[in-house]
Amino acid sequence: MAGTITHSAPKVVRFDLRRPRLVPVFLMIGVLSLVCLFFVWSRIELTHLEYDLSRLNSELRSTRQEVKKLRIEAASLRHPKRIERLAAKQGLRMPTSSQVILVK
Repeated sequence: MAGTITHSAPKVVRFDLRRPRLVPVFLMIGVLSLVCLFFVWSRIELTHLEYDLSRLNSELRSTRQEVKKLRIEAASLRHPKRIERLAAKQGLRMPTSSQVILVK
């Protein structure tokens, strides 16, 4: 067959038609989702804690101011001149030297 031209058959690429393994893909998506959810939850929790800290700092400041006012008020109430005025209004007077008894 001198004049015949022979063509070789083209190679056919064989496709693998097996079912792809989806379990590792879904498992990876699940783990990634859990990590993302944990990150978001931790940021939200941090924000709540910052608000609580700010509120507590504000309460601490106001409580310290109230304590300062109460200390000033207590000091003014214990002042000897004030006590003498109140005693005089109620008819009390300073003791005489014969009324004072020294205890040793």
